[in-house]
Amino acid sequence: SLAGHPVLSISERGTECSVGSMFCLNVGGPRITFEANLDSIARSGVRVHPSVLKLARRQATP
Repeated sequence: SLAGHPVLSISERGTECSVGSMFCLNVGGPRITFEANLDSIARSGVRVHPSVLKLARRQATP
């Protein structure tokens, strides 16, 4: 069981991204970008370095 343990969640663009994934990959064209869901990150217990958050294309919140 993962209950009580920090879990990193990454999804490709889609419903999962707006529902609760911490990071959402946007694959298209020559670049891959990602969005960070700050609410999901805060609830997860996973510590994310601020430099990673600065790389996010857009910091999404539901």
